[in-house]
Amino acid sequence: MNTVLVVDDALTIRQYHKSILEEIGLQVIEAENGIEAMEMVVQHPLSLCLVDVNMPVMDGYTFVSQLRRGEDNADCPVIMITTESRPVEEAKGYEAGANIYLVKPADPERLKELCSLMVRPPVDDMARQPCGIDIETSAVSSEHAPMSPPTPAGHGLTDYLNELMSE
Repeated sequence: MNTVLVVDDALTIRQYHKSILEEIGLQVIEAENGIEAMEMVVQHPLSLCLVDVNMPVMDGYTFVSQLRRGEDNADCPVIMITTESRPVEEAKGYEAGANIYLVKPADPERLKELCSLMVRPPVDDMARQPCGIDIETSAVSSEHAPMSPPTPAGHGLTDYLNELMSE
C-alpha cells in the first residue's frame, strides 16, 4: 500500500489532509514537526510527503533539505503546503527540494489530483515487480508498472504538475 507522510504541527490540518488522502486509497502516517518526520522516514517506505513550512523544533524547509540529503526516501516526492504565499518563500521550498509548493487552504480536488499523479509505488512492490514484470511468471502487469503522466517533450514531472496547477 502507498504510504504518505503528513507533516504539520496543527492536528486539524493533519486530520484534514489525512481524510483527503484516504479518500483516494492512500495510507497516512503523521508527524508534528521535522524531527518526528525524520524518524518516520527511516522507519517507513514512503510514496509521498505533504509538508508544512512553519513548525516548531524543525521547519519544513529543513526537513525537506535533510530528506533529500539522506539515504532513506531521498527521492520521495514532496508537496509543501503552507500559508507562506510570498514568491521568496516558494523559491525556498523548491531550493530545499520540494516538487510542488501549494498555499493553504489547498483545494481538496486539486490535492487529490496532484497526490494521485505524484505518488510513487511502494519500495517492496517495485522490488518484487520492476517495470511491471512479474519475476516469477514473466507476465507484464500494468497494475504495478510505474506510471508517468503524459508530458510535453523536454518537460519533467514538476513542470507538468506546475502547468496543471496554473490551469
